[in-house]
Amino acid sequence: LVQSRQHLVFPLVYRLIRLALTLPVATASVERVFSAMNIIKTDL
Repeated sequence: LVQSRQHLVFPLVYRLIRLALTLPVATASVERVFSAMNIIKTDL
């Protein structure tokens, strides 16, 4: 999409694709933090 400069024609589609690709990474990191927090909480 970026190589063909289509992101200039379809900025909302480009933004949606970027959001969809980064969302699983953000969700996994949040789950990792909650998992670590639960491990610390149960050890105390």
